Amino acid sequence: MESLIDKYQHIENLNHYLKKKKRIRHCVSVAEHMQACALYFGVNQAKAYLVGMYHDIAKELNSEQLIEYSQKYLERKIEPIQNFPFKKYNTNLLHGPAGAEIIAQDFKIVDPDILIAIAHHTTGGLRLSNLAKLAFIMDFCEPLRKHTTSEEIYHVLINNKNLPLAYYLTYYYTLLDVIKRKKLICPESILGYNEALDSIQ
Repeated sequence: MESLIDKYQHIENLNHYLKKKKRIRHCVSVAEHMQACALYFGVNQAKAYLVGMYHDIAKELNSEQLIEYSQKYLERKIEPIQNFPFKKYNTNLLHGPAGAEIIAQDFKIVDPDILIAIAHHTTGGLRLSNLAKLAFIMDFCEPLRKHTTSEEIYHVLINNKNLPLAYYLTYYYTLLDVIKRKKLICPESILGYNEALDSIQ
């Protein structure tokens, strides 16, 4: 479990990249909630905490920086970045891979499980670990979000302890929102949605 000193150090690290205090509070909330429920789903608590804390560290980078960090992450050969050309066109989708590179480069956190979970927390993807699934879910439903769909998913995850259903619902509501806003859908998210739906049928 993280000590108070560790927590303040992580927040100080976030402050180098994030100016919006609301976003930092979100990161801390995701970290604490991921850590609290990790063991229910066979996830290492320390890894869950780090993923939650750093998942949005690249959120305030500009498009050029997001592409640059993501290219460096790709060069680590931990995994390919699926649909990279599409994500270069929609650079907000690259803050996951860029964030993974930042923590590897600046904080020497190089555990592949952690990096992959951070890289996929926005789009989801195929054959993800429970750690990565939990990051995808909790980023959407942590209690500071305070909207009806996030509360529904949080209940399914925490009260019902149903990870597959919470994972599916996160795709479902995310894609509904993207369609409502008439935005392009990342192909990786469609594949993840199909896999998640298949897992609950």
